[in-house]
Amino acid sequence: MVHRDASLYGTVHVLMDGYEAQLRESFDVLQTTGDLTLGSLGSIDITGDLPNSTFGWWAAAAVPGPGGEGAFLRLTVVPEPASALLALLAIAALLGRRPRR
Repeated sequence: MVHRDASLYGTVHVLMDGYEAQLRESFDVLQTTGDLTLGSLGSIDITGDLPNSTFGWWAAAAVPGPGGEGAFLRLTVVPEPASALLALLAIAALLGRRPRR
């Protein structure tokens, strides 16, 4: 818990210690009683363990606390960009192979 405002710059290193997170699962890893700023461009770097051994990546966000009081640093499991692109290409290929009348 950080009392007052906090600004995070640099890198968050994640260690999952064998835990396999699921898609869209979230973890609140820091709480403030004031505002929370993530880097100069609104983001931070995340290194360390992937959320799952077969898919996913981390997205970091500063989210308001309950009742708008304070903020949380929330890490959420999201599809990695390459997997999402591959899924879109597969859907396009399937749509292109439909029988025509």
